[in-house]
Amino acid sequence: MHLFRSSAVSFMTLRQALRWALVLVLAGAAGAASAQRHDTGSSPPTAPPSKTETPHPVLASPPSMGALAFLTDNIPVPDPESLAAQMRAADDLTRADALVAVGAPAWYLEQGPIPTPHSVRLDLLPLGDSRTLDAILTVELEHHIVSAVLIPVPAQSQGPVKSSGSDPLPRQVQWRRIATLTYPANFGNPSAIPRNFLITNHSLLNPLRYTAVFHTITYGPNRNFKEAEVHLQVLAGHAVITAGFTSSQRSCDDTHPHHCQIIQRWLQPDASDPRHRFLLVTATAYAPRNQPGSPISHARIFADSHQRTFICQPFSFSSATLHFEPLASPSLCFNPHDNGPDQPLH
Repeated sequence: MHLFRSSAVSFMTLRQALRWALVLVLAGAAGAASAQRHDTGSSPPTAPPSKTETPHPVLASPPSMGALAFLTDNIPVPDPESLAAQMRAADDLTRADALVAVGAPAWYLEQGPIPTPHSVRLDLLPLGDSRTLDAILTVELEHHIVSAVLIPVPAQSQGPVKSSGSDPLPRQVQWRRIATLTYPANFGNPSAIPRNFLITNHSLLNPLRYTAVFHTITYGPNRNFKEAEVHLQVLAGHAVITAGFTSSQRSCDDTHPHHCQIIQRWLQPDASDPRHRFLLVTATAYAPRNQPGSPISHARIFADSHQRTFICQPFSFSSATLHFEPLASPSLCFNPHDNGPDQPLH
């Protein structure tokens, strides 16, 4: 109130100051807009869109890993077949070198005799965008399951190697370990076996490639459990976790009228644009506490139970984060069995 009782000169000075302040603010906004237009990231354009668009929520946090430890690296290793054979060698030093090559916990090299793995599994499959087969070597130890992701790299040379015959020999291939996934699991646990730990599916991004799907599980009282699912692919020679979420869960509550809630979750192509849009489907059902066996193993419970709910959340794959990112909030959706052939939900 004091300013408006000042002299005319003071009022004009104030008006000029406000005018210059407005000019500076507009100049700063223009500079910010110019900087945004030159940004190479995923920021939206500053100009108003030509049509109304649905705003997208903030990108999700990195995929959930559950109990899985994930380490990326770039280390030369023997070829997968040789490495698998070395795991069974009678010589301790040979087994030790093989365990180091796959990235096994150092604990196994410091506790006396070098252990022989309980089982060794080798998967050769196209995980990346090259024309060669990649490898996942999974080793079952006493307290851990370890999977090493290996990719072939052509040896540095000037073209094919010459041979004594008429046809040149192909260039030698070197193998490198680009990632190790470690899951703490006791050998005595019948559910913690490599067959349950690692499953390979066709890639949602490219049906000609595969995705490695890792599962970890934690147990609670009353036969409760929670299973985490982690998706891995090789992109541009790097192992990438593209998705991670709770895929199965059973939780019981005596105060709830249905006692036990069962949740199963999976990622599938969206029929509206199956190459670019995907749905994270959550199926929820209820079961009595005393139901025998593991209810989650019976996928039909979600199709047959009248107390089921399906929720879908649309996702797309982000080339910036290399993750499946949400496009909108979850919402109720139809039963996938209503409009298609009867197939298992998991």
